[in-house]
Amino acid sequence: DSVDMNEVMVVQQQPAVRVKLESAGKPQAAQLDDGTVIVAGFIEPPVHKQSRCTLQYSRDNARTFGEPVVLEMPGRTGGFRCLKNGTLILGHSAGISRSTDSGKTWSTWTFPKKIVPGTGRLGLGECHGPIELDDGTLAMHLYRVVGGYQWNAYLIRSTDDGKTWRRDDRTMCRHGAEPDLLALPSGRLLATVRY
Repeated sequence: DSVDMNEVMVVQQQPAVRVKLESAGKPQAAQLDDGTVIVAGFIEPPVHKQSRCTLQYSRDNARTFGEPVVLEMPGRTGGFRCLKNGTLILGHSAGISRSTDSGKTWSTWTFPKKIVPGTGRLGLGECHGPIELDDGTLAMHLYRVVGGYQWNAYLIRSTDDGKTWRRDDRTMCRHGAEPDLLALPSGRLLATVRY
């Protein structure tokens, strides 16, 4: 029932292979049902004239990747996920985008100015993206800068496969950002927060 944390346990060893990705700042990976691995990242000046999200595809189990595709989505990636039905969700500085054709085309839900209190910059952080609850609801965080190096984070949810999002009535955490969410078996959500 317990583990001696000083004991090294080896269950199975797998060789690790490092693959260099081009134009993929802070990469986040997702895998489609057909095995294709897609990595979302970003590119910024001076390499590119504007900060933009990027995608790179691998069809050989992430041994090699194709050339980066620069998307029209501004800023850094703020979470990337492939849902159970194959829909891709990609957060970025302008909103949350979704694709139902493996990333070829995207539709974007933009952040309403008044979605959370305040006037500071909105962001999604550089976390894993939405979690998918048992009932199909998507949940992720949204933060607002409230001053200096301080944020308030809020839980936002989508019940229509990521087409639209709404926030919960209360603040998830004050003066913390980039919560990582986990759905517990009880149905409660656990958030670990960067302070």
